[in-house]
Amino acid sequence: MKTISMALAIFASAILLGSAIALGSVSRAYAHTFAGNENVEFLTMVQEIKVETLLAGNSTSDKEVANHHIEHAAEALTNSTIEEIAEKNQRIANDLPLSIEQLKTAIDSGASPDEVRQDVQAVSDLLDEAVQVRIERSQATNSTVQATVVANLVDEALEHYGEAVGFEGNMTDMSSMSTPDTDMRANATVASVPDYQSAQAFAEKAQELYQQIKPEALSGTDNAVKELDDAFPAFASAIKGKASPMEIMEIAHMKIHPSLMTAYGLQAAS
Repeated sequence: MKTISMALAIFASAILLGSAIALGSVSRAYAHTFAGNENVEFLTMVQEIKVETLLAGNSTSDKEVANHHIEHAAEALTNSTIEEIAEKNQRIANDLPLSIEQLKTAIDSGASPDEVRQDVQAVSDLLDEAVQVRIERSQATNSTVQATVVANLVDEALEHYGEAVGFEGNMTDMSSMSTPDTDMRANATVASVPDYQSAQAFAEKAQELYQQIKPEALSGTDNAVKELDDAFPAFASAIKGKASPMEIMEIAHMKIHPSLMTAYGLQAAS
């Protein structure tokens, strides 16, 4: 599970940093890590598996690509997570990893599209059950918890985009924006199709979940909400258009993350 790096500076420093980025010469970055909890990690894991298994199910014409997505889904479901689920419901703990394996078998064996879709849905249904038994409803629907999950999914998109285009740094780390590399502002060339697909899918999922919690934004944060309304489509569009790593990081680190913090009261970890 990735932690979330985001900008949090005093007003004057933010102005200086924004100006430096505009000139393509960031000298330093101010970043904090959001405070999260096991519920946030679990809900993020659920979305990771749903996104990757859906991509696998939509990639049956290319088994190599499909299996890449299956591997990412399986990696997200750790042994410790299975043990946590087992404490609440042993059946779900047993069936969830088996359902991912069944999806892989169906794809590898050339099962029909309908059969593959059924297997993808089976994984999704088990994940929904796992959430119900693992997390209290008040936490699962809490807007601050959900906003932190959204921020995590933005980082998933950044990480996969970096892998897709062969970015040598860590796009989830704001300090990567300070690298004096002109290639960071050039349009990207995709080297890994599965990672590029994942980057697009996580950006779209983050936007979808944001829309669900948009009405729960804190009172008096209209400007932050407006920023998010503009930034999420721009983020997804930039990834789809193979924009430069710098452009995509600017949207995530300078617009989405700070505005989520303002609109939903996300706290920096101590």
